[in-house]
Formats: sequence, C-alpha cells, structure tokens
Amino acid sequence: MSMIVDNPEKIIRVWFLAVFLIYATISAFGIERGIHEKKLSNQLHAERLTQGLYENGKTRATWDKGLLSRSSPIKVASGIYVERIIDLSLTNASWIVDFYVWFRWEDKQIHPGSSFQVVDGEILKKERVDRDLNNFPYYELYRVKAKMTKFFNTTRFPRDDHLLTIKIEDTVNQIYSQEFIPDVEGSAVSSRVKLHGYEVYHDKLVQKYHSYKTSRGEATYADDVQETYSQLIYGIWIKRPGWGNYIKMFEGLFAAVAVGMLSFFLRTTTTNRISLGVGAFFASVAANYVASRNLPNIGILTITDVITGVAMATIFLVIWHTIIATRLYELHKDDHMVHRFDMYGFIIFLSGFVFANIALVVSASN
Repeated sequence: MSMIVDNPEKIIRVWFLAVFLIYATISAFGIERGIHEKKLSNQLHAERLTQGLYENGKTRATWDKGLLSRSSPIKVASGIYVERIIDLSLTNASWIVDFYVWFRWEDKQIHPGSSFQVVDGEILKKERVDRDLNNFPYYELYRVKAKMTKFFNTTRFPRDDHLLTIKIEDTVNQIYSQEFIPDVEGSAVSSRVKLHGYEVYHDKLVQKYHSYKTSRGEATYADDVQETYSQLIYGIWIKRPGWGNYIKMFEGLFAAVAVGMLSFFLRTTTTNRISLGVGAFFASVAANYVASRNLPNIGILTITDVITGVAMATIFLVIWHTIIATRLYELHKDDHMVHRFDMYGFIIFLSGFVFANIALVVSASN
C-alpha cells in the first residue's frame, strides 16, 4: 500500500516486469513442449517405417535364424494403392480407408489373397477384382474397405501431423514360408484423396517382421517361441496445410482478447472498464470449450490448452491492470501518468500475446 502511494513509478515497473515474466514462462514452456513432441513424433514415425527399427515399448521381432537360413520362403510381391480416405476422427481414434492391394507369386502352395488380414484394423468389405497378369503364374487384386484403429497424438493440435499406416499380414504362413516384397513403384495415394484439415505430404511402403509374444495356446510352441510374420506396411504422412484451421479454431478466443484490451483505451473513471474485462474473460472460457470439443478426452496438455491458457491469463491480467490503474488515479489524480501506464500496458500485453501465440504455433509445426 505504501509503495503505490509513495512510489507509483516503482509499482508500475514491478507490474510490467511481472507481466513480462509470466509471458516468458508460458512461452518457454510451450515452445519446449512443442519442439520435444515434434522431435519425438518424427522419431516414432521413422522407427515405424524403417526396417530393423522398432518403436520404444513395442514387441521386437524375433525369429529362428538357423531355421530361416534353411527355409525358402515364397516371395510375394505386394503393393497398396489408396483410393479414398473416407473418414478420419481424432475423437474416435479411427480412420476408414478404401484401397487396392495386390499379390504376385510363383508357388501354388500358398494363397495370400485368401489368408491376409489387416493389422490394427477391421475389414469392412473385401472383394476380388478379376484381372490377369500373363507374366506371373499367380496374381490377385483385391479392393478393401477397412476401419483402422489409430490413437492420434494430439499434443501439438492444431499444428499436428500424423502417420497413418495400413498393415497387411498373412494369418497362416510365417516368415519361414512366406515373405512380402514391397512393390514400391506401383504403390501410391490417389490424387483424389482429400482430408478435412489435413494434406498428404509423403508415403512409404516397407516390409518388416512382426512377432506375437504369445503361442496363442498352441501346445506345439514352446513358451519362449514367438510366431513371426512378414508384414507389409504402407505409411501415409498427413499434416495441417496452413494457418486456416488455426485461425478458424481460435478466432472467437482472439476476439475475446481484443475486446478485453479495449479497456486500455477507456478512462479509469469509466465504470464499464472492469465489466468489459470480466465479459471478455467469460467469452474466452466459452471459446476454450468450443476448441476443446475437437480433441479426444485423454487428459494431456496440448498446444491448444496452452494457447487458450495464454488468452485467459491475458484477460485476467488486463483486469488486474485496470484495478491498478484505477487505484493509481484515485491516489494521485494524475491523468498523464495513468494514460502512460495504460499505453505501455497495451503495447506489452499485445506484444506478449502475439509473440506467445506465434512461438507456440511455429515450435509445434512440422
């Protein structure tokens, strides 16, 4: 109390320093989190689509090297062409895809077309397409509609990117009997594939070994023996194409902050100055609720949460600024000092809010 009476310039400096430190702390936290999550996501995507690498925490493929060296697995050239991505839902942790998959092989002992499955998904529709391939003894083409399970990492939402994978695996023949050979040249994503809010920017087809850490109750297998299958994996990378989704999602939030900042231009004697900030704060709470509806309820802190937190903190601090400005005027009756306090406050708050938003979004973007 004595400081604001005896040394108002000092209380002003302390206040602006506190505001600066709040913005700097929130921005540093958000930037570090965005960069970390982006690096982690890129690493996981690379591990998932690189032969010989495995994701942390996932079962590593194991096999009998001696048996594999003595075996002559039938090579099956296979590829995938994605015709449509029908639906993609972050909240339901799933996506639906319509694609072609083909098999070319030279040994009648196997029939990959009748025994393949989609891993991490459910085949909704499967139909064989009649086509002949004269230069191969055996060839089959299937059109498949499948619903895939995908737990999306939404930490960097709405600047997130994801890797969608289609995994084809035989249900009968292990790697000692059958092995997929990726038909990379024939595999692609149709140019007609469109996704709301995302764009396809990369794709890759690989073959990896996949083991199950169970004998599934078969007495013929020892407890330490794992069934290992050749798995054809087609990866589709998607990302946010621009800033449109970001602006659209937070336009209500930004409007609430803008309304709250109008209080800097009202005289301290105006009774509506506090009520303007309070109304803007509740508007930001409503905008936060609208933005959160696009996310699954998984209990993690996302970039969206940090952005809305910065907005709500800004309006809350603007209200406190108004209280300090009103008190300064009541004690000193100095219009010039209070006006200067408001103008400096507007510049600092606006700069801090804009910088925090740009830094958060850029650090999270891929």
